Amino acid sequence: MVAQHTTSTGQFIAPDNWRAAPEEAPGGALTAVGVHALDHMIEFAGRVRDVRCVTARNIPGPSDDTTTVMLRFDGGATGLIFCSVATATSFSFTLYGSKGLAEISRPNLQTLRFVPTSKQAPTGPVTAPPDEISEHPGFNMLNAELTEFARAIRECRSYPVPVDEVLHGMSVFDAIVQAARSNEIVAVRAR
Repeated sequence: MVAQHTTSTGQFIAPDNWRAAPEEAPGGALTAVGVHALDHMIEFAGRVRDVRCVTARNIPGPSDDTTTVMLRFDGGATGLIFCSVATATSFSFTLYGSKGLAEISRPNLQTLRFVPTSKQAPTGPVTAPPDEISEHPGFNMLNAELTEFARAIRECRSYPVPVDEVLHGMSVFDAIVQAARSNEIVAVRAR
């Protein structure tokens, strides 16, 4: 899995805003935009075994604004998250598998692309089969999440994200922050 989420919002954060304080928003851009990709990677691949993280500061300010995270999952999958609040806005989340790749792209999350793997060996330049693209105009992720949250409350049922998955995500976040500070691979501790 590979996810990247970038924005140019870092330059507009006031120095007294909590997002500008490294102790309140550790992990560089992971806190601002990358944590959502992390949640989805856990949703798709399960528990994270260990992480490596590198952060950088590319625009003036007290906090790192660019973060790269490498993850290894218990089931054998790997993940890479790149996030930055110091460049133009872009978003993609790509899942790679033996049958092809699936990618959600654009900041509005309205485009899904599937590329199947080739069915025969190449006889010249390697080319991919044609993309299958599905557009979903008007999709609003925040509205979908809040609607599901309200339904769970109204129907007195659990939210679709299990509590143990949420707690594991918190442990992974803590390990990422520790990896950024130590410049080492950090095992994710169980909660």
